[in-house]
Amino acid sequence: MGDLTSVIVWYLSNNTLSNNISQRRVNNWLKMHSLRLQYSRLNLYRNTFSLLEKYVKPSIASCCSNFSTELPSFNESDQFKAAVLHPKKQNLTVETLVLPDTAADGMVRVGVDYCAVNGIDVKCIYQDINTVTLPFIPGSEFSGEILEVGPNCKRQFQIGDKVAVLGLKHVGGGLSHQCFVPETECIHVDPRLSQKDAATIIQGYSNSLLAFTKYAPIKEGDDVVIFAGPGGDGLAAIDIAHNILKANVYVVFASASIDALVRDESAHKAINCNVGLTKVYNYFKNTLASKQFKAVFDTYDSKILHVIADFISPNGYILTEDPFFSPETFEAPYFKKDTGKKSKKKKPTLEEIEEPENIDWTERVKKVDITKYQTTEPEFYEQIVNQAFELHATEKINPFVSQVWNLREVNKAIQFVNLKKCLGKVLIDTRRKKASLEGKQIA
Repeated sequence: MGDLTSVIVWYLSNNTLSNNISQRRVNNWLKMHSLRLQYSRLNLYRNTFSLLEKYVKPSIASCCSNFSTELPSFNESDQFKAAVLHPKKQNLTVETLVLPDTAADGMVRVGVDYCAVNGIDVKCIYQDINTVTLPFIPGSEFSGEILEVGPNCKRQFQIGDKVAVLGLKHVGGGLSHQCFVPETECIHVDPRLSQKDAATIIQGYSNSLLAFTKYAPIKEGDDVVIFAGPGGDGLAAIDIAHNILKANVYVVFASASIDALVRDESAHKAINCNVGLTKVYNYFKNTLASKQFKAVFDTYDSKILHVIADFISPNGYILTEDPFFSPETFEAPYFKKDTGKKSKKKKPTLEEIEEPENIDWTERVKKVDITKYQTTEPEFYEQIVNQAFELHATEKINPFVSQVWNLREVNKAIQFVNLKKCLGKVLIDTRRKKASLEGKQIA
């Protein structure tokens, strides 16, 4: 049919006889021909549909009746978005996931409001990726609301309670709309605090209180060193040591961007570690006249501990937040006073070290991690965290938030921290419409 139409149109357009045929008759003929084709197709579709109705549909119904399991149906409350780290990738992918039906024993479901991007998250992504099981959802410090309480929970959490969460053992981390966490990692938030404040305070200030009141108790006038990196924990340590405990604080900071803020926090003296570890060593040896410190607290990178270990007082302590640091294997090197070289221009390097004598570092080096008390001494854990909340509620401390990003911009936020551009905490706003979150409590 189509070929015949083409021949007729070609003939009429090229033959001289076409001049005697009206254009209207040609158009009418083409319209009628098109209608005939459409009618033929319609009949074919009707016949096919009739065959499907008669033979195929009964067969499908018969097959389906043999299955005892129904296909799952998901509604909006079953789904959530999360930033997921996959193998062989250094960027997180924001994906829509489906939660399990209910919380397991001792677990609660938390709708996340704000999640902090900490050094541990950056290290998991860029350096120590082998320490986590992929795919992985980062986020170890966040605030939110209880949406579901699993069976055998003993902490008396109720649906709707505002909580702060700190830990590394979640089934799904805080960079998501919601996740399941052990109830031991949750603590009620002081109603005087906002959710943003809770996500900013719980780790840095709690660890600082633990460091300077339990592990290395300091008093007014003591000299301490704090290694402050991006992310806010260093500023929290300065805040506690100087403004609360009235110690003299000397700061080694990891980024020029936090220099002014460190000094504003009343640090006694400060030096940027980017000048090189040798210069940092010489700064403490010469500029500070080999001052003896009651404590050195690392909140960013434990490599600095080997440099400052020479300046710890006989009853002083070395403390670190580095989760991958091992106090048992710590050997504190120090620089030789005489390198044995005749040239006076050559400066000592980190390789030119010798082992100090008669120093037992196993009792003086401690890893600061408030989460270790969540299960072993839960009352002490709550005491330390609530003390940090109380200090903020009474305006005795001032946590600093550098920037707040939304979940879609999570990779920008992580890069922001990795490049050491942040002065304080970096938060991800993960809030979603609460109407879509169905709370439930299981007896």
